[in-house]
Amino acid sequence: MIETCTTKGFSAVEYDNPDSWIRFDGTPLEGQVPFDEEEAVAFATLLTEVAHSLDLASAQKTPSSCPPRSLANGASTSPSPSTAVAGANVRVTGRSTATT
Repeated sequence: MIETCTTKGFSAVEYDNPDSWIRFDGTPLEGQVPFDEEEAVAFATLLTEVAHSLDLASAQKTPSSCPPRSLANGASTSPSPSTAVAGANVRVTGRSTATT
């Protein structure tokens, strides 16, 4: 799906609810999320790495409930910098697109 964003000319991807593990009790019932914080962070990291490998910026919508941490790839999940977009807290990470 992220690759499709590139072919359609988008410059960024956004994913929502990276803190899904706190929204459910972990019971692996249909419709609930049977993963924990570590797995959610790993998945968000993977999405970001795939986006960046395709020269897309990535954004996490509503990341404020995720505790700040340093990720294996050197990125940080701290809530700064963030910007208000249509009333939502969105944190954007990306590659520089500046050219010389």
